[in-house]
Amino acid sequence: MNSFLEKKTKNGTTTYHANFSNSDFMYHLRNAVAHCRISFIEGVSIVFTDSNGAKKEGKKKDFYGELSLVDLSVFLQRLQEVIQLKVIKDIQARL
Repeated sequence: MNSFLEKKTKNGTTTYHANFSNSDFMYHLRNAVAHCRISFIEGVSIVFTDSNGAKKEGKKKDFYGELSLVDLSVFLQRLQEVIQLKVIKDIQARL
């Protein structure tokens, strides 16, 4: 899932790492959703931002990325498949 997000994220920037591709995209996407730091470019993409919230100079770190609505749809379908497989395995383990 992380490699999919890495390939599909556009206009990405980060101060968490020197290299944007080293980012944990799932982590930042989760944080953006959990902390209501998402917005939409109408009919085009979802924008997600993440920040560590540090107040001290030099300690603040940010992440920004855009995911097209088409890619968001594909991502959500794949995520649903992963979750369904996990649930099935959990049920089978209990039998």
